[in-house]
Amino acid sequence: MHDALSNFTVEYAGEYAGYREPGEIIIRNDRILITRAVRLIEPKEGDCEFLKKFIRRTFTRFHTVVDDGGRETEIYQFDAVFGWLQGALRTLYEAKPGKWRHGQALVLLGDSGIGKTSLQHLFTTAFGGRATDPELFFKDRTSFNEQMGEREHWMMSDPKNKNRAEQEKFLGDIKKYVANVWMPHHPKGAKQTDIPTFRRMSISLNTDYSGMKILQDMSESDLDKVILVNFEHAGPFKPDGQEWGSLSWEDWEEKTTAQLPAFLYWIFNEYEVPATSAITSFTGIRK
Repeated sequence: MHDALSNFTVEYAGEYAGYREPGEIIIRNDRILITRAVRLIEPKEGDCEFLKKFIRRTFTRFHTVVDDGGRETEIYQFDAVFGWLQGALRTLYEAKPGKWRHGQALVLLGDSGIGKTSLQHLFTTAFGGRATDPELFFKDRTSFNEQMGEREHWMMSDPKNKNRAEQEKFLGDIKKYVANVWMPHHPKGAKQTDIPTFRRMSISLNTDYSGMKILQDMSESDLDKVILVNFEHAGPFKPDGQEWGSLSWEDWEEKTTAQLPAFLYWIFNEYEVPATSAITSFTGIRK
């Protein structure tokens, strides 16, 4: 017992997001035990055309960028989504633990029933299969956030705010957790820890007044932390596209999930974000 206490104790132990290997790791001066690593998909060359077409048909809007020479280039929203995914996946797969790059929150604006949440579930699978909804914590309705430290994908669907204070807390937490990899983790009945974890945030909103209210009066500093894209009806490529002679939701989910290894290979090795399209240039698209 003395040997165990002297040589095999750790300051914290848990299932922390972003760590690719289980076991002990030193962070600053603390010894951390990663009890369960994230299970990442192995990218494999293959067919992912259906999944790529779904995303391209879903995010069709664009705006025009004029360079210093007066040349105009059309920048499409689907490149914002591909670029957001590429940045998140590269740092998750390749960065040293705790050295992950930051990434903006992706906000999907669209009508209900056209696949926003289905796409968010695909993001979860691509990030290793772990997700949580941080809405209660963001609105100050709980002080416990253990799952937020354990899940790579934070996904919210149509969050609402009861008052201005909740909205300000919500937007403030988006800024805070987009800009930092270090975060306090407070499990119920246990002491609070503070270690770096990986996370990417997606938020789906209906385009009615109650859905969009959460984004009202966003400041310029708030907008810097998000990418706003318009989620359109993808026709035969949408989830539950049987009315278009395409797939049921179950078959759509099976097909897109099966294509994820090839899609990841394409994102890593073949896709290039257009040179003129800094990801922040997609924020606040009107066209």
